[in-house]
Amino acid sequence: MKKSALFSVALFFVFMMCLTSCRMVSGEKYDQAVNSNDSLLTVALQQSNEIAELSNTMYSISAKLDEINGEISLGNDDKSLLKQRQRLMEQLQRVQDNINQKQSELDALQKKYSSVLGKNKELNKTITRLQEDIKNFTAKITSYEEVVDQQSKKIESLTSDLTETQQTLEEKVKDNEAKQEVINVQDQMLNEGYYIIATKSKLKELGLIEGGIFSKARLGRGTFDVSAFNKIDIREVTEIPLNSKDAKILSSAPESSYEIVKGLDKNLTLVIKDQAAFWSQSKFLVIKI
Repeated sequence: MKKSALFSVALFFVFMMCLTSCRMVSGEKYDQAVNSNDSLLTVALQQSNEIAELSNTMYSISAKLDEINGEISLGNDDKSLLKQRQRLMEQLQRVQDNINQKQSELDALQKKYSSVLGKNKELNKTITRLQEDIKNFTAKITSYEEVVDQQSKKIESLTSDLTETQQTLEEKVKDNEAKQEVINVQDQMLNEGYYIIATKSKLKELGLIEGGIFSKARLGRGTFDVSAFNKIDIREVTEIPLNSKDAKILSSAPESSYEIVKGLDKNLTLVIKDQAAFWSQSKFLVIKI
Protein backbone atom coordinates (compact mmCIF):
# COMPACT_ATOMS: atom_id res chain seq x y z
CA MET A 1 0.00 0.00 0.00
CA LYS A 2 2.79 2.33 0.88
CA LYS A 3 4.58 1.48 -2.36
CA SER A 4 1.42 2.18 -4.27
CA ALA A 5 0.97 5.51 -2.50
CA LEU A 6 4.57 6.46 -3.09
CA PHE A 7 4.26 5.54 -6.80
CA SER A 8 1.15 7.68 -7.07
CA VAL A 9 2.84 10.65 -5.47
CA ALA A 10 5.85 10.27 -7.75
CA LEU A 11 3.63 10.00 -10.83
CA PHE A 12 1.77 13.15 -9.76
CA PHE A 13 5.00 15.10 -9.44
CA VAL A 14 6.19 13.85 -12.86
CA PHE A 15 2.84 14.89 -14.38
CA MET A 16 3.08 18.34 -12.79
CA MET A 17 6.61 18.81 -14.04
CA CYS A 18 5.56 17.85 -17.56
CA LEU A 19 2.60 20.17 -17.40
CA THR A 20 4.79 23.04 -16.21
CA SER A 21 7.33 22.30 -18.92
CA CYS A 22 4.64 22.25 -21.58
CA ARG A 23 3.24 25.53 -20.36
CA MET A 24 6.71 27.09 -20.45
CA VAL A 25 7.29 25.84 -24.02
CA SER A 26 3.86 27.10 -25.15
CA GLY A 27 4.52 30.50 -23.55
CA GLU A 28 7.81 30.91 -25.34
CA LYS A 29 6.24 30.06 -28.71
CA TYR A 30 3.42 32.48 -27.99
CA ASP A 31 5.83 35.29 -27.17
CA GLN A 32 7.80 34.52 -30.31
CA ALA A 33 4.63 34.58 -32.39
CA VAL A 34 3.54 37.88 -30.87
CA ASN A 35 6.96 39.43 -31.43
CA SER A 36 7.02 38.12 -35.01
CA ASN A 37 3.60 39.61 -35.69
CA ASP A 38 4.69 42.92 -34.18
CA SER A 39 7.75 42.95 -36.43
CA LEU A 40 5.70 42.11 -39.49
CA LEU A 41 3.21 44.83 -38.57
CA THR A 42 6.04 47.34 -38.12
CA VAL A 43 7.53 46.36 -41.48
CA ALA A 44 4.12 46.56 -43.15
CA LEU A 45 3.49 50.01 -41.69
CA GLN A 46 6.94 51.21 -42.70
CA GLN A 47 6.42 49.83 -46.22
CA SER A 48 3.03 51.49 -46.40
CA ASN A 49 4.41 54.87 -45.30
CA GLU A 50 7.32 54.76 -47.73
CA ILE A 51 5.14 53.65 -50.63
CA ALA A 52 2.58 56.36 -49.81
CA GLU A 53 5.34 58.96 -49.73
CA LEU A 54 6.63 57.76 -53.10
CA SER A 55 3.12 57.80 -54.55
CA ASN A 56 2.54 61.37 -53.34
CA THR A 57 5.85 62.43 -54.88
CA MET A 58 4.89 60.81 -58.16
CA TYR A 59 1.58 62.66 -58.08
CA SER A 60 3.46 65.94 -57.53
CA ILE A 61 5.81 65.13 -60.41
CA SER A 62 2.86 64.35 -62.66
CA ALA A 63 1.20 67.66 -61.74
CA LYS A 64 4.44 69.55 -62.42
CA LEU A 65 4.81 67.89 -65.83
CA ASP A 66 1.22 68.81 -66.68
CA GLU A 67 2.00 72.42 -65.69
CA ILE A 68 5.10 72.48 -67.90
CA ASN A 69 3.16 70.93 -70.78
CA GLY A 70 0.53 73.65 -70.35
CA GLU A 71 3.20 76.33 -70.65
CA ILE A 72 4.58 74.68 -73.79
CA SER A 73 1.09 74.47 -75.30
CA LEU A 74 0.22 78.08 -74.44
CA GLY A 75 3.53 79.33 -75.80
CA ASN A 76 3.60 77.11 -78.87
CA ASP A 77 4.45 80.03 -81.11
CA ASP A 78 8.18 80.04 -81.86
CA LYS A 79 9.11 83.36 -80.28
CA SER A 80 7.28 82.59 -77.02
CA LEU A 81 8.97 79.20 -76.62
CA LEU A 82 12.35 80.68 -77.39
CA LYS A 83 11.80 83.34 -74.73
CA GLN A 84 10.86 80.67 -72.15
CA ARG A 85 13.46 78.11 -73.29
CA GLN A 86 15.99 78.57 -70.47
CA ARG A 87 13.38 78.48 -67.72
CA LEU A 88 11.55 75.46 -69.17
CA MET A 89 14.80 73.52 -69.59
CA GLU A 90 15.76 74.29 -65.96
CA GLN A 91 12.33 73.12 -64.74
CA LEU A 92 12.57 69.89 -66.74
CA GLN A 93 16.06 69.23 -65.37
CA ARG A 94 14.85 69.72 -61.78
CA VAL A 95 11.97 67.29 -62.38
CA GLN A 96 14.38 64.78 -63.95
CA ASP A 97 16.71 65.05 -60.93
CA ASN A 98 13.71 64.43 -58.64
CA ILE A 99 12.69 61.39 -60.68
CA ASN A 100 16.23 59.98 -60.55
CA GLN A 101 16.21 60.41 -56.77
CA LYS A 102 12.86 58.61 -56.48
CA GLN A 103 14.12 55.79 -58.71
CA SER A 104 17.04 55.32 -56.32
CA GLU A 105 14.67 55.31 -53.34
CA LEU A 106 12.44 52.75 -55.07
CA ASP A 107 15.42 50.51 -55.84
CA ALA A 108 16.52 50.76 -52.20
CA LEU A 109 12.97 49.93 -51.04
CA GLN A 110 12.82 46.82 -53.21
CA LYS A 111 16.21 45.67 -51.93
CA LYS A 112 15.29 46.40 -48.29
CA TYR A 113 12.01 44.46 -48.40
CA SER A 114 12.86 41.84 -51.02
CA SER A 115 11.92 38.95 -48.75
CA VAL A 116 8.52 40.45 -47.95
CA LEU A 117 7.63 41.93 -51.34
CA GLY A 118 7.62 38.51 -53.00
CA LYS A 119 4.71 37.45 -50.84
CA ASN A 120 2.70 40.70 -51.15
CA LYS A 121 1.00 40.91 -54.56
CA GLU A 122 -0.66 44.28 -53.90
CA LEU A 123 2.62 45.86 -52.84
CA ASN A 124 4.31 44.44 -55.92
CA LYS A 125 1.59 45.93 -58.11
CA THR A 126 2.08 49.35 -56.49
CA ILE A 127 5.85 49.25 -57.00
CA THR A 128 5.43 48.08 -60.60
CA ARG A 129 3.05 51.00 -61.19
CA LEU A 130 5.55 53.43 -59.65
CA GLN A 131 8.31 52.06 -61.90
CA GLU A 132 6.05 52.49 -64.92
CA ASP A 133 5.28 56.07 -63.81
CA ILE A 134 9.00 56.84 -63.60
CA LYS A 135 9.53 55.41 -67.08
CA ASN A 136 6.63 57.44 -68.53
CA PHE A 137 7.72 60.66 -66.79
CA THR A 138 11.26 60.30 -68.14
CA ALA A 139 9.85 59.80 -71.65
CA LYS A 140 7.64 62.90 -71.24
CA ILE A 141 10.59 65.01 -70.12
CA THR A 142 12.63 63.86 -73.12
CA SER A 143 9.68 64.68 -75.40
CA TYR A 144 9.20 68.16 -73.91
CA GLU A 145 12.93 68.91 -74.12
CA GLU A 146 12.92 67.89 -77.80
CA VAL A 147 9.95 70.18 -78.55
CA VAL A 148 11.56 73.19 -76.87
CA ASP A 149 14.95 72.41 -78.43
CA GLN A 150 13.48 72.01 -81.94
CA GLN A 151 11.60 75.28 -81.65
CA SER A 152 14.74 77.01 -80.38
CA LYS A 153 16.80 75.65 -83.28
CA LYS A 154 14.09 76.72 -85.69
CA ILE A 155 14.08 80.25 -84.27
CA GLU A 156 17.88 80.40 -84.28
CA SER A 157 17.87 79.32 -87.92
CA LEU A 158 15.22 81.89 -88.83
CA THR A 159 17.10 84.55 -86.88
CA SER A 160 20.31 83.64 -88.69
CA ASP A 161 18.53 83.80 -92.06
CA LEU A 162 16.96 87.12 -91.10
CA THR A 163 20.34 88.49 -90.02
CA GLU A 164 21.92 87.41 -93.30
CA THR A 165 19.02 88.90 -95.27
CA GLN A 166 19.25 92.11 -93.26
CA GLN A 167 23.01 92.28 -93.84
CA THR A 168 22.50 91.71 -97.57
CA LEU A 169 19.80 94.37 -97.60
CA GLU A 170 22.03 96.80 -95.72
CA GLU A 171 24.85 96.13 -98.16
CA LYS A 172 22.51 96.76 -101.07
CA VAL A 173 21.21 99.93 -99.43
CA LYS A 174 24.78 101.13 -98.88
CA ASP A 175 25.64 100.22 -102.46
CA ASN A 176 22.57 102.05 -103.73
CA GLU A 177 23.37 105.02 -101.50
CA ALA A 178 26.91 105.09 -102.88
CA LYS A 179 25.58 104.88 -106.42
CA GLN A 180 23.01 107.55 -105.68
CA GLU A 181 25.74 109.75 -104.23
CA VAL A 182 27.76 109.32 -107.42
CA ILE A 183 24.65 110.15 -109.46
CA ASN A 184 24.01 113.20 -107.29
CA VAL A 185 27.59 114.39 -107.71
CA GLN A 186 27.43 113.81 -111.45
CA ASP A 187 24.07 115.54 -111.61
CA GLN A 188 25.41 118.46 -109.59
CA MET A 189 28.45 118.71 -111.82
CA LEU A 190 26.26 118.64 -114.92
CA ASN A 191 24.15 121.44 -113.48
CA GLU A 192 26.95 123.62 -112.19
CA GLY A 193 27.30 127.06 -113.74
CA TYR A 194 29.85 129.82 -113.21
CA TYR A 195 29.49 133.54 -113.68
CA ILE A 196 31.61 136.62 -113.18
CA ILE A 197 30.63 140.31 -113.34
CA ALA A 198 33.59 142.67 -113.63
CA THR A 199 35.04 145.66 -115.43
CA LYS A 200 37.02 145.30 -118.63
CA SER A 201 40.33 145.92 -116.84
CA LYS A 202 39.56 143.32 -114.18
CA LEU A 203 38.54 140.75 -116.77
CA LYS A 204 41.73 141.41 -118.68
CA GLU A 205 43.75 141.09 -115.49
CA LEU A 206 42.18 137.69 -114.89
CA GLY A 207 42.99 136.65 -118.46
CA LEU A 208 39.37 136.32 -119.36
CA ILE A 209 39.34 138.78 -122.26
CA GLU A 210 41.78 139.94 -124.92
CA GLY A 211 42.03 143.06 -127.08
CA GLY A 212 43.75 146.39 -127.10
CA ILE A 213 42.54 149.91 -126.78
CA PHE A 214 41.30 150.07 -130.36
CA SER A 215 40.26 146.40 -130.68
CA LYS A 216 37.02 144.81 -129.58
CA ALA A 217 37.15 142.98 -126.27
CA ARG A 218 36.76 139.26 -126.70
CA LEU A 219 37.04 136.21 -124.50
CA GLY A 220 40.54 135.00 -123.98
CA ARG A 221 41.60 131.52 -125.08
CA GLY A 222 44.14 130.87 -122.38
CA THR A 223 43.72 129.39 -118.91
CA PHE A 224 41.93 131.25 -116.15
CA ASP A 225 41.29 130.95 -112.46
CA VAL A 226 37.93 129.29 -111.81
CA SER A 227 37.93 130.52 -108.21
CA ALA A 228 37.29 134.06 -109.51
CA PHE A 229 33.81 132.90 -110.63
CA ASN A 230 30.64 132.49 -108.62
CA LYS A 231 29.35 128.91 -108.70
CA ILE A 232 25.60 128.35 -109.03
CA ASP A 233 23.08 125.58 -109.74
CA ILE A 234 21.77 126.49 -113.16
CA ARG A 235 18.44 124.78 -112.42
CA GLU A 236 17.71 127.11 -109.53
CA VAL A 237 19.04 130.48 -110.72
CA THR A 238 16.79 132.46 -113.10
CA GLU A 239 17.93 136.00 -112.25
CA ILE A 240 21.34 137.53 -111.64
CA PRO A 241 21.49 141.19 -110.39
CA LEU A 242 24.26 143.03 -112.28
CA ASN A 243 24.35 146.08 -109.98
CA SER A 244 25.33 148.29 -112.89
CA LYS A 245 23.60 150.66 -115.31
CA ASP A 246 25.58 149.24 -118.21
CA ALA A 247 26.43 145.59 -118.92
CA LYS A 248 27.29 143.23 -121.72
CA ILE A 249 27.41 139.46 -121.95
CA LEU A 250 30.72 138.35 -123.53
CA SER A 251 30.21 134.60 -123.31
CA SER A 252 28.09 132.64 -125.79
CA ALA A 253 24.36 132.30 -125.11
CA PRO A 254 21.32 132.37 -127.41
CA GLU A 255 19.80 135.84 -127.32
CA SER A 256 16.31 134.37 -127.14
CA SER A 257 17.12 132.59 -123.89
CA TYR A 258 17.63 135.72 -121.80
CA GLU A 259 17.04 139.44 -121.46
CA ILE A 260 18.59 142.27 -119.49
CA VAL A 261 16.00 144.23 -117.57
CA LYS A 262 16.42 147.71 -116.09
CA GLY A 263 15.03 148.26 -112.65
CA LEU A 264 13.53 151.34 -111.03
CA ASP A 265 16.95 152.27 -109.71
CA LYS A 266 18.31 152.10 -113.28
CA ASN A 267 20.46 149.05 -112.38
CA LEU A 268 20.31 146.05 -114.69
CA THR A 269 19.29 142.47 -113.95
CA LEU A 270 19.95 139.41 -116.12
CA VAL A 271 16.76 137.37 -116.49
CA ILE A 272 17.24 133.81 -117.80
CA LYS A 273 14.09 132.77 -119.65
CA ASP A 274 15.25 129.36 -120.90
CA GLN A 275 17.81 127.84 -118.54
CA ALA A 276 18.65 124.80 -120.67
CA ALA A 277 19.22 126.91 -123.80
CA PHE A 278 21.07 129.68 -121.98
CA TRP A 279 23.72 127.35 -120.55
CA SER A 280 23.84 124.96 -123.49
CA GLN A 281 26.83 126.64 -125.20
CA SER A 282 28.95 127.39 -122.14
CA LYS A 283 28.80 126.89 -118.38
CA PHE A 284 30.93 130.00 -117.85
CA LEU A 285 29.10 133.31 -118.02
CA VAL A 286 31.25 136.40 -118.41
CA ILE A 287 29.57 139.82 -118.02
CA LYS A 288 31.44 143.09 -118.55
CA ILE A 289 30.15 146.16 -116.78
